[in-house]
Amino acid sequence: MSEARTGSPPDAKRGGLRRLIILAAMLVGVAALVVILTVVRNRPPQIPEVEPTPGKPEISRVDIERITAVSLDGPGREQPFNMWKTEAGWQIEGADSTIPIKESRVKDLLYSFSSLYAERVIEEDAADLGQYGLDPPAVVAVATLDDGSTIEAYLGDRTPAGNTWYLGVPDKRIVYAVWTNHGNHYHYTLADMRGDELPTINTEAFNYLLLQGPGIDTLEIMETNPLDTRFAHLLTRLAMVQPYAFPRAIDSEEFTKVQAAVAEPRIDRIVSDDPEAAAGYGLAPPRYELLVRDAAGAEVTLLFGDERDGEVFFQVPGRATVYAMKASRAGVLDLDPFTLVDKFVLILNIESVDAIEIYHRGGTNLLTIERTGSGDDVVESFAVDGAAIEDKPFRELYQLIIGLLGDAALPREDQAAVVEADPEVRITYRMNTPDETQSVALVPYDRQFFGAVREGTAEFMVSRAQVARLLDGLAAHTGGAE
Repeated sequence: MSEARTGSPPDAKRGGLRRLIILAAMLVGVAALVVILTVVRNRPPQIPEVEPTPGKPEISRVDIERITAVSLDGPGREQPFNMWKTEAGWQIEGADSTIPIKESRVKDLLYSFSSLYAERVIEEDAADLGQYGLDPPAVVAVATLDDGSTIEAYLGDRTPAGNTWYLGVPDKRIVYAVWTNHGNHYHYTLADMRGDELPTINTEAFNYLLLQGPGIDTLEIMETNPLDTRFAHLLTRLAMVQPYAFPRAIDSEEFTKVQAAVAEPRIDRIVSDDPEAAAGYGLAPPRYELLVRDAAGAEVTLLFGDERDGEVFFQVPGRATVYAMKASRAGVLDLDPFTLVDKFVLILNIESVDAIEIYHRGGTNLLTIERTGSGDDVVESFAVDGAAIEDKPFRELYQLIIGLLGDAALPREDQAAVVEADPEVRITYRMNTPDETQSVALVPYDRQFFGAVREGTAEFMVSRAQVARLLDGLAAHTGGAE
């Protein structure tokens, strides 16, 4: 009778252990790979060395700060190019001091003298320089150093490869092939060096806009300040403070149009650098001035002139240059103040109001709010003409009163007459923060609208239908309004 066996055979145990070891090794390897990839991905980018690739022939090498002037001339150029260093920076011949120069292009050109290396030598002693475009050279490039010495290079044709140029040096018949950038730099013109770009702001964080001109209403938008009493009843980050008499909240949906309009202007064409040219383009004086600022303090100012042939002419303060942009990019000039603001004639938080007096053709009604207690334990009670009213119907009536919306802007030429006329409805709020009154008077304007008068100014029109709904709601609780 054989003995019973328990457990696994020795070979099976060794096989299972081997598989565990292999699996553990694989996991360790994967973890190591993850660590390596993470380090590689997160390490800072490496700045390329200025040193040339070993073996490249050196043509010239000098401290870039020693270069004080550069000239480019020759039959391969349409016109000579000269620039020199001044205490204020680099000056280019033919460029007014107000023309911005792109510093990166200046450094590119200087680099082609201070660190000039060949890709390879084409011929050590060329019998025919003409076949390379070097007899005569297309461009004679000269850099003057601070000790009066010069670095001179002769640029010929582009090589058949297309990514290099032939280059020679004085008193030698050696022909080099230099990288395409050097040849391009020696062909630079004033137009290539110009830095005609508009200052930029973060349009997602802009906090100030001013658009003004002799023929338009000034449009001014600014960030609200909780310490400024002008913004006491506004809950938005931005408010329009001009052209309306009172700061008005910006409509959040319409605000995207403001951001788009601010982001669109750009230079499409350089029109003239003549300081006397501005008058011919409606810029002396300008028709509009735009100032925009963002939360970080970056600022852009543009001066706009005439519009012709689908273009708007403009200038940047401090530059004599007249620029042009497509009229479709100048949407900031067409911003309509009325469409950008909320349309509430006067909206007040109920917590700031103690009473509302409403005068109308049927008489006068008084809505009151009494508060007892303090802090979180305040209890409010409501009444209309002395009769108690429940919370919900009172708040619904309150919403009708403060919910009056401007349906359109009141024509400027009619505003004074509306202010002086007798109102048909007057709403007066007695405030508790601070202790004052605010009022809205509704004056008949035409068959469709009332003019809304607030603190002696009339800027909006309110439909008669809105006023009728208000009076109907009031009558439902008092029986006195018509």
